[in-house]
Order: sequence, then C-alpha cells, then structure tokens
Amino acid sequence: QTQGIEQKVFFEPFVGHELGVTYVKDTPHSIATLQESDLVEANVSETELSKVALANFHDYWQGKVQLHQIQEFNIYHVELDNNYESSLMLDDSFWQSDLMPFQPPFLAFIPSRSTLLISAIDAQDASTAKFLAERVFEDNGYKLSPAPFMRVDNQWTAVQMQLTDAKK
Repeated sequence: QTQGIEQKVFFEPFVGHELGVTYVKDTPHSIATLQESDLVEANVSETELSKVALANFHDYWQGKVQLHQIQEFNIYHVELDNNYESSLMLDDSFWQSDLMPFQPPFLAFIPSRSTLLISAIDAQDASTAKFLAERVFEDNGYKLSPAPFMRVDNQWTAVQMQLTDAKK
C-alpha cells in the first residue's frame, strides 16, 4: 500500500444483516482485499464489479462443489475449496442447480467463510443445523454469522430461531 493514500474497500451489505460482501483477489499465495488499482488493471469499473465478480466466481465453482449429508438429517455440508463456500450464497444459479437436495423454502447457514450448511426447515433439522452452525462459529476462524437465512422466491432473508431439542 502507498503510505498516506486511503484505499477504498469494496463492500456491499448482505440481506440487511451485519454481514456484507467484500471483494477480494485470489492469488496463488493469498487472498487480498481488492484495491482500486486492481480494477484499473483488470479494466473493470466499480459499477461492473459485482457482475464481473459473480461471473468469475460462477465459472470458478463449476464442477467443484460437493454436498455431504450429515448423518440421517436433511442437512448438507457444502464443500468447495475451504475458502469460498459462503460465497455460494451470492450465486442464484447454485441454488437453482441440480445439486440442491430440496426445493425452497430451506435454510442456509454461513458461520464461517469456509462453511455453508443447508437444511430443511422442519424443527429437528433446522435446530440441529443451527446447533452445528453455532459450534462452527464459536470454534472457527473467519467468522461470519451463526444466524439462519431462508431461501424463498430466489431471495435470502435473515430469520430468527431458537434451538429446540437438537440431536447433539
């Protein structure tokens, strides 16, 4: 960074929650916050950033995502690359793909950058998924939120829920 020059952080709110989308560049050795100079170098305007970033990410995850069912529950752990799992929340085509084990409405949890859980909305599955999300949130780096998000009409909304008797 150039000393004395403030760098702009490219950030957008996500679902009216305390969470947001921060744009980064991924290099072979690290992930770094996107700088204005990166946009200039890539010949991308700030107004195009979201569209270009989503298109790049969409191409990136194709053929790499795996869903793993958690025990006998209607809960799935989404595996991508141990970095960008939570970013899948942003790509509608992922949620409309053949990978989805159920139709909306359903819940998603992003307790950390590298964790995405999807769950049916019945009480036992939802409560168990919330319990798992809270554990990941407490124990993991790159914390995001243990809160559930519900997918309805191709949109995310934050929801409030209390734990019931989840199988632990």
